Amino acid sequence: MVTFYTTMFQPNAFQQQLFEQIFSSTKGKSKITADLMAVLGCSRASLYRKRTGATPLTADEMVKLANH
Repeated sequence: MVTFYTTMFQPNAFQQQLFEQIFSSTKGKSKITADLMAVLGCSRASLYRKRTGATPLTADEMVKLANH
């Protein structure tokens, strides 16, 4: 229960877990990085900030990821 509580209220925890799932599901890290940059229309640095949770995903970006 403590783990759930901590994860649930940690800023951007969902976002970090989402990117962890995306990156762990493929072997080509460079290709998935390039694909995500194209889908989100962002730079490598911006993608890194989104991946680490430093910058939140917008609702629009979440929809783009879901549709890709």
